[in-house]
Amino acid sequence: MIDLEHLLDELIKTKDMVGYNSTLKNYISLEQKIKEQANIYDQIYRKRDNLRFKSPYALVLQYGEPFLEKVESPFKGRIKGCYQNCFDALLQYPNLEYCEGYAIDDGLPIPVSHAWLINPEGKVVDPTWTGEEYKHTVYYGIIFNREYVNEVAQINKSYSILENFYKNDHQILREGFPPHALHKVK
Repeated sequence: MIDLEHLLDELIKTKDMVGYNSTLKNYISLEQKIKEQANIYDQIYRKRDNLRFKSPYALVLQYGEPFLEKVESPFKGRIKGCYQNCFDALLQYPNLEYCEGYAIDDGLPIPVSHAWLINPEGKVVDPTWTGEEYKHTVYYGIIFNREYVNEVAQINKSYSILENFYKNDHQILREGFPPHALHKVK
């Protein structure tokens, strides 16, 4: 789980107050908008008693965490190919973990479904959104075990986990994630 106090101290040490303010603003906005979307879906599907979670937003709030620190990616992926970029990277970079959820940036004020990687220090490695324009991007998502990522890709014949929530009769909305799905942060 993120140590928000430590992170804020680190951001202040950089003396980049614009970056600090932007990152903090984006984090607050992202979390608020994910909660708003989850509430909207809760209202829409309130009569669906068979769903433990009414949306991927609710899954992210339950199982996910925020990620505010980002490091440079060792490779550049294809634009609009975040799920495949990160899936493919698992083979080449055994020290990185797969993460899915939502991201928001200064130039992108709405939560966008996205995939990225997490390094052993818990920092984001994003091969899709690279460069200066994405330096204040913040992320909120779920770290998945590699085996589960492969399992779901084979079953669904696609790379995304959360975006394919409707497959298998809404299983992840009905039951949540199985214990082996989630990567345990050390």
